[in-house]
Amino acid sequence: MVPAGRVDGENTAYLWRAGKLINLRTLGGPSSFPTAMNDRGQVVGLSTTKDGRRKAFLWSKGRMRKLPLDDASGINNRGQVAGGRLHGATGFHAARWHKGKVTDLGARAFDRSNTYGINNRGWTLGWTLSADRSERGTLWRKRKLTDLGTLGGSTTRLVAINDRNQILAESQLANGQVHPALWQRGRWTDLAAKGITTEGEVVDINDHGTIAASIRPVFGISHAVLYRKTR
Repeated sequence: MVPAGRVDGENTAYLWRAGKLINLRTLGGPSSFPTAMNDRGQVVGLSTTKDGRRKAFLWSKGRMRKLPLDDASGINNRGQVAGGRLHGATGFHAARWHKGKVTDLGARAFDRSNTYGINNRGWTLGWTLSADRSERGTLWRKRKLTDLGTLGGSTTRLVAINDRNQILAESQLANGQVHPALWQRGRWTDLAAKGITTEGEVVDINDHGTIAASIRPVFGISHAVLYRKTR
């Protein structure tokens, strides 16, 4: 995989490939921002258009195209894009785009949902809202919406998913504390009990189960760390 990002002083997305920076340009407006890329070098993100709107884009084989989405959070190696789009006058729904077709993934309370990412099996993770407006970690498999629950509290924020269908999250306990958590095979594991500190945040998980995170050993200082055991 080659990295995508932005350059200081620039408002457009760039791709670093073979020692060179490639400007991905925009959809006609002044700015673009990459959000994810796959192993094929395809990049998705957000860009302004000529009329000042913000739309999702797909950059592939040297060409940027506008997607019929208002947000884009991930792209897998099959070219499936996780994102979201406006729904009606006030709603916003998680959605998935593939080969020119948009699939509305639906929502729950308040007609609002969105995505956080997608793995190579097409499992899409994101959020919906509960009746009390709490964020609920949500998984879509074959368009079926599943609320993944919590560690006992009211909210769960999903962070990442790997191709072993392990989901990394931060979830609330019954006492209100928020702990790093791992969902697999239908069950949550409190990762604080496995040695992952709550003084920081979890960021990503790979197919070996290695977790990237940050810790704050003292106030005002943050260190990047890897946790290699999750079970």
